[in-house]
Amino acid sequence: MKKMLKEWWLPILIAIGMYLVFRMVFMTFGVIPSESMDPTLRVGDRVAVLKWINTAELERGDIITFYPPIDYYNGSIYIKRIIGVQGDRIQVKKGVLYLNGKKQTEPYVREKMKYAFGPVTVPDGKYFVLGDNRNHSFDSHMWRDHFIDTKQVQGKMVFRYWKGKNK
Repeated sequence: MKKMLKEWWLPILIAIGMYLVFRMVFMTFGVIPSESMDPTLRVGDRVAVLKWINTAELERGDIITFYPPIDYYNGSIYIKRIIGVQGDRIQVKKGVLYLNGKKQTEPYVREKMKYAFGPVTVPDGKYFVLGDNRNHSFDSHMWRDHFIDTKQVQGKMVFRYWKGKNK
C-alpha cells in the first residue's frame, strides 16, 4: 500500500488540481431549485454551465446563469432564457410576447402569460430575461430596472446531465 501511494500521490494530486481549475475557470454544475424554467428545466434537474463565454456572442433563446439586480440579490444565481438583446423592443399583451413588434411563437413556454408588460427597449450592454414558466418566474418583467447587465452573466447552460424527479 505504501509503495502504491508513493507512486500515485503526484498523479492524483495533479488530477485533483486540474479538476479544480476546470471547475473554477471553464465550467460549473448546478441543481435547478425552482419551477421558474419549467417545463424546460424542472426542480432537481442538474445542468452544466459553461463559464468561459463571450457575452457578445449570447443570443436570444440562450439559457444563462447570472446574478440578479442588486435590489433582489440574496446570494443565489438565477437561470433564465434571454428574450431580448440590446436594441430589442419587448412587450407582452393579451398573454403573448412581442419582440420588435412581431408576435413570438415560444414552444418552450409553459402557459400563456397572465400579465401585460411594456413596451421597453433593451439598452446597450443589457439583456431582458424571462423564465419559461412565465407566470411563476421572478424575472425581468418584475424587476424595477427590467434588465441585467452583461457583467452579471456568469455562464451559459450547455446541457442537462441529470433529470430530477418530475411531479
